[in-house]
Amino acid sequence: MTRGYFSIIRFVPDTARQEQINIGAITVFPTQSIIEFDVRVSTKRAKCLSESFDNDEVDSLRFFLQRTKDSGQFSLVDRESGERKCVPVASLDFLSEIISRRSLSTVQCGEIGVVEFSASTINEEQARKFLDDLIQRYVIYASPIKEKAERKSRLKTQIKHDLSKRDLIGDSLEGGKVMQDAPLANFRWKYDFAIKNGSTKVFETLDLSKISPNNIQALFNAAGIKYMKLSEATIYFGDAHDPLKTYIVYSAGPDKIGELQDELDRLNHITDELINYATPEGKQRFMEIIDESIRGHTQAQVI
Repeated sequence: MTRGYFSIIRFVPDTARQEQINIGAITVFPTQSIIEFDVRVSTKRAKCLSESFDNDEVDSLRFFLQRTKDSGQFSLVDRESGERKCVPVASLDFLSEIISRRSLSTVQCGEIGVVEFSASTINEEQARKFLDDLIQRYVIYASPIKEKAERKSRLKTQIKHDLSKRDLIGDSLEGGKVMQDAPLANFRWKYDFAIKNGSTKVFETLDLSKISPNNIQALFNAAGIKYMKLSEATIYFGDAHDPLKTYIVYSAGPDKIGELQDELDRLNHITDELINYATPEGKQRFMEIIDESIRGHTQAQVI
């Protein structure tokens, strides 16, 4: 028998009124070291409940859960000894700690539920299926995950324009061209740009032109979404013999580079390469990567 635990994530704007909506779920299977989570929220419906709804808080929770899941461990203070200790992320201790930490937040985690499977073990696919079932059952009016609506990115528009001038934009990943808003294997994310030539290259854009050094939280939230998308692309679509490559293409002038250098350095850890499209060298490098992929596709067809 396999035992797992879960908690429903909910938006609770006012505990006194006891009004809430479910917006996601976390599941852990300690014996198999599996943790899965999903957060889906209708901003329109949440704001009907309360104008205080803040999508940034939801994004921060997503980012925290993904980063912690990737690390595999979590540091907390032992309630009995008072000493700090590390526990596996896929554990009852981790789930209990998250519930406790978020008890005063408007985005909370509910009481722990228990599930038991008759099989002696389960795999990640079965754990994910259980999570999907939770979402369908408990998360009312769940909508497909999508990124927070953002102003039309001038950077994304510029890249599409430059690629279109060279007739490099295609409708799919199979034609040896670049696809915009590409879904990989019908997965839950769409990627800003992607190209495939046997291996797949995924590009996420980050327009820093409107981010002030006094608003680092905006960069943190934007980078958090990119981190989750690229992490999941690598996990699910990478191949040991022909690994998927990920790139963050950003736009920042010399003044912004100096102001945001520390944050840009951190982005280096979540991608294979960081490219500044605002510089001639960065734009050239981006086009070189595209050209290399297209040549690889053409050579494969000839062979």
